Amino acid sequence: MKKITGFVILIVLVCLCSVTGAFAQDPFEAKEFKAFVDREMKAWKVPGAAVLIVREGKIIFSEGFGYRDIQNKKPVTPKTLFGIGSCSKAFTAMLLAMLADEKKVDFDRPVREYYPLLKLYDPYVTEHLTIKDILSHRSGIPRYDMAMDSRDTNREKAITRLKYLKPNAGFRERFQYNNFHYALAGGIIDQVSGLLWEKAVMERIFKPLEMSSSNTTPNDSKKFPDHALPYKLDLKALKQFPETREDLLHVPLKEIPFTDIGVYGPAGSINSNLEDMANWVIFLLNEGRGKAGQLVSKKNLIQSLAPQMVIGTPVKYEEILPSSYGLAWGITPYRGQYLVNHGGMIDGFTAQVGLFPFKKIGLVILTNRSNNDEFTLSVAYGAYDRLLGLSRIPWSQRFSQEIPQALAGLKKKEADEEKTRKKDTQPSRPLSAYAGKYDHPGFWPVNIELKDNQLYFLVSGQEEIRRPLRHYHYDTFKTWDEDKVGGIHIKITFLLNDQGDVDKLSIPLQAEAEDIVFKK
Repeated sequence: MKKITGFVILIVLVCLCSVTGAFAQDPFEAKEFKAFVDREMKAWKVPGAAVLIVREGKIIFSEGFGYRDIQNKKPVTPKTLFGIGSCSKAFTAMLLAMLADEKKVDFDRPVREYYPLLKLYDPYVTEHLTIKDILSHRSGIPRYDMAMDSRDTNREKAITRLKYLKPNAGFRERFQYNNFHYALAGGIIDQVSGLLWEKAVMERIFKPLEMSSSNTTPNDSKKFPDHALPYKLDLKALKQFPETREDLLHVPLKEIPFTDIGVYGPAGSINSNLEDMANWVIFLLNEGRGKAGQLVSKKNLIQSLAPQMVIGTPVKYEEILPSSYGLAWGITPYRGQYLVNHGGMIDGFTAQVGLFPFKKIGLVILTNRSNNDEFTLSVAYGAYDRLLGLSRIPWSQRFSQEIPQALAGLKKKEADEEKTRKKDTQPSRPLSAYAGKYDHPGFWPVNIELKDNQLYFLVSGQEEIRRPLRHYHYDTFKTWDEDKVGGIHIKITFLLNDQGDVDKLSIPLQAEAEDIVFKK
């Protein structure tokens, strides 16, 4: 009997060792993953990319792909600087978490206690808006990126624009992503810390985490010997409306100028590389402890990574459950695992940062092409499947199949609009009567210019925009933007006063919000 028992125990031990070995085997193979990223680069026409994976505090993958400079064939390396866009927001929220540790702010107290100059369109919201509200995008104010004026020379002036931005939802009623929230967060940091946001992020995060190459302005990036140039698809090269992803792949890449968002930097101005972002991700996964010690309390870090507001977008895939938003992070349950992530986009760059806090896994993807989410998400989800030892889902194929439907939707929208157009009408006034400068206190000025019997729409916000206006019907015109799929975009309607003079124009700048009226 004892011999039989011993034999059974031996068999069980052998089985356990075999099972343990199977689980211990690393499902992630760097060589295979690198080949996967190479394929995705070609599939999504990406000039350059850098991919980082950390696990249990160690870097297990850090590679550059493609070119940071196409013309001169300069390759991407782990040192190459990229714009990380809205992935910068987590740094802004982290500074506020540090200030909360010092009892200088409280996430649940009204912003007015720390920024007394705040005035919003709604007086009630002005008095009750908290730091947590702005960091989780639940003020009721829609996005209105076109209110971000590059001529603003200080954050205080920029924040005054908020009182002219009318809400389109109730306070704390709906998640609405808004970069102005983070300009305001930067203003709080300016007031409370005694340092401007740009200096605070350098002194309190970059330096202690040894992120020595990171900066907050493209001017500094351009001085760095290893920086990526920004690119986008040159859609002007399209000869007809695209209908498939393959149509878009034939579009050439075009180098574009760097974008400096100036005083709105807390929302998205950081530039970094894999070497620095590795320290940032490891710090987050290590519960706020970096090379210089505990920089933020575990309590406030966890609060940042916890759900605060339901995002409310429809569920498209059974592997990705309904998402919510924390404090500068999205919380997206991925295949039964707790995923914290955020995308970033600034002209010429797209980024993605993902964390599995309970698995101690982190990922960073940096690219030098605008509007490149299909690539960053395909690679991110592909990495997660491999790291978690799960079956591999063909995310790239799924995203590809969505493109014809999206393009067809744009085409149908234009066709439907054309059906409502009242044809054979003329403008009520000579074209010269529409020319002039139109102002709104919350937005950049709009200039209507007449040249060679053609009206042009000009604005100088974060970028110089100059588009021809095509007559639609009566006193309504349409802008034509050849840099976007679909071409025609914004309707502009000119309004007459009781004297019959053109004195206003109306533009729909935000979906599900009232048109913005500019005064001549």
